This record gives sequence, C-alpha cells and structure tokens, in this order.
Amino acid sequence: MSIMLKNKNTVVLIGVLAVLVVIYLIVQLTDGKSRSKSFRETLVDINKGKVSRIEIRGKESNTVLKGGPDNWEVEISNGVTKPAKLSSVTNFLSSLETIEPSRIASRSKDKWMDFQVDSSGTRVKIFEGNKEALDIILGRFGVEGQRSFYTYVRLADENDTYVANNFMSMSISSSPDGFRMNEVFQFSKDSLTTIAFNYPDSAFTINKSESGRWIIEGQPVDSSNMAKYLNGLRNVTNKNFDDGSFNTEILDVTYMFNNRDNIQVSMDQDGTIKSSENEVEQFNDEALREKLFKGKSYF
Repeated sequence: MSIMLKNKNTVVLIGVLAVLVVIYLIVQLTDGKSRSKSFRETLVDINKGKVSRIEIRGKESNTVLKGGPDNWEVEISNGVTKPAKLSSVTNFLSSLETIEPSRIASRSKDKWMDFQVDSSGTRVKIFEGNKEALDIILGRFGVEGQRSFYTYVRLADENDTYVANNFMSMSISSSPDGFRMNEVFQFSKDSLTTIAFNYPDSAFTINKSESGRWIIEGQPVDSSNMAKYLNGLRNVTNKNFDDGSFNTEILDVTYMFNNRDNIQVSMDQDGTIKSSENEVEQFNDEALREKLFKGKSYF
C-alpha cells in the first residue's frame, strides 16, 4: 500500500513539474516576443565610416556638420563653413554609440516635457548618404548617488522615453564652436630653444643656454615666472573665434625649436590673434593675449 502511495506521489510531482516547465516556456516565449515589440535594446545603430551629415538642434544654437568620414565641415552661419576638428566629430559619434537603454521611463506623450525629450531637448539627426540613420532626442540629465548618472532619451518618431545609464547628455555640444579647430598651438617645452618677442616699442629675445638655463640679455631670467609662462604653453586652445579680417599686425612672438619649424603668433590692432599652426581660425580673447604676450619686465 505504501509503495503504491509513493508511486502515486511521484507521478503527481512529475506532472506538476511538467506543467511548471510548460508554463515557464510559454512565459519566456510570449515575454520575449512582447519585449521585442515594446523595448528597444538598441537605440543607436550607426556606421561611423558612412556618416555624411550631422544635424544637432539645441536649446540655444544649431549645428550642421557635413562631409565625412575624414574631411568634415561645420556651418558657422548661413551657408558659411569652416573645417571641423575631426577628433571632435569622432568623439561626438562615439559618445552617441554609448547610449544603451536600461528601462522605459514612460510611454506617454504627457511625460515628454518632464523628461525634456520634447522641443526642449537636444535633437540629433545622423545621415548616411541620403539615408536618415538616426533621429533621437537627448533629454534631462540626472544623477543617482555619487557615481551613477543617466539621461532620458527618445527616438523622435516614437512615444517611449528611455533611461540611458552612464550617458551624459551634457557632453553633447550643440554649438558650432564645439567642432571648430580650436588649437592655437601645441609643442613640447623641452624642445624650445628661443622665444623672440617683437613689440612696437621694443623687441627682446630669451634663449636657453647649453646648461638649460634661460637667459635674457646675458642675465638669468626669473625662474619662477619663466616656469609659469612655459607651463602655460603646453597645449594652447581657445574657443573665442574671430571671423573678421586680420588687420595691421602690431606685435608677434616667435617660438623656435631644435627639432621642428618655428611657430609665430601675431596680433593685430583689434586684438585678433592668429597662429602659424592654425591656418583656418583666428581668436580674440583677453586671457589668451595675457598668456602669450609678456613684457620684458615679467621675465
């Protein structure tokens, strides 16, 4: 009797187990289908090598980049273009590729404004040839804890708002200036041998001796001020672009090296600065002028 009862219990358990397996499989299959229709695991699917045009519409400015993949131009005003900085464009596209949705924040249009995925967000369109490969709106940025951050995003032709973890919408520039050639110059101070200042009322030269000391008119310079000046020359960039004409030059400074061509930086009567290292841009910035053009008394 006990054996029959035991066998009966075994049959019941096997039957229950079979039912549970069937239910699990049904749930998995139906849930997978439902999820594929309702949750996009990939929002950004672009081929950087084929991208030919980028349109970025921000709150305060719009940017149009065209060309690609290696020769980009950025529109700075009605049809006027400047060569774009390739690394800035590449970094921009790479940043977009990091967008990975973690969950759906809302499926309602009523929440678009709350998440800033409406007209208040940054809209990015990517084209590969004549084909629109991406149209996405980058919305509100948020922080959880001390190290976790996220951004609300939405594909422009869909209602769903997603949460993209570890994506910082603030890293996306919507200004043309963010893609322009902003280098004034870059060099290693160790290879620098001579600095020649040419001013309207004076001219002086600072030379590095064989011992490595900097000398001006036969006398050692102030080592502290010289170090501050040289440290400021490692990688000089600026985004205060000047699109006007360069007028009469009034002063310049020339940097000479033992392993490369000279670099000359000039300033005109209006304070506009141009560098021999950047043939496509000019700058007008007081801080830049203060950094580069020092008087003899400083040294």
